[in-house]
Amino acid sequence: MKKLILGYLPKDYNPEKYIVLGPWSFIDNQDLLINGAIFEDDPYNNHLETKSDAELSLKISKYLISLFAQKLNKHNNTSYSNKYWRVMLSAWVSMLVQITIERYRRIERLIHKYPTDKFKVDLVECNEDWFFNDSLDFVNKGVFDILFNEWIFSFIIKESFSDQFEINNQSICQIVKEDKHTT
Repeated sequence: MKKLILGYLPKDYNPEKYIVLGPWSFIDNQDLLINGAIFEDDPYNNHLETKSDAELSLKISKYLISLFAQKLNKHNNTSYSNKYWRVMLSAWVSMLVQITIERYRRIERLIHKYPTDKFKVDLVECNEDWFFNDSLDFVNKGVFDILFNEWIFSFIIKESFSDQFEINNQSICQIVKEDKHTT
């Protein structure tokens, strides 16, 4: 049974033992990436699939912003309009929704590509909230962070595809304390 790599490439990487979900796993092994590394394709085959998920993302973002508006007004004892909150929140909410849908599609595509296979996978758990100072901080310490993306992939697998995988759960604290490059 092959192991699915969501984040950093393991030191004993061998394409016979591992399936690598995307090129980010080769960040510390770019020579492998340049010299024909094997990883799963992007989840979209054409612009229509991308457009469809962009429309889905917009719907979900609008819905979430309206929920956040109610909660934030209550929490801050304010009565700002949904339009106000849309201006304040749409950049990072839209980005989070878009990357989550894209990550979901990657897992979905993998399962469709290997319908009879089951994979081992290490999932990371986080019992604490992720905090970002602003949209740029979210991009740098969220969107571009391998551990944050592992957490998103882990959540997606756990919630939607757990019966397709042999799961080993790890806490983020455990991963951070250990060398992230050993799997």
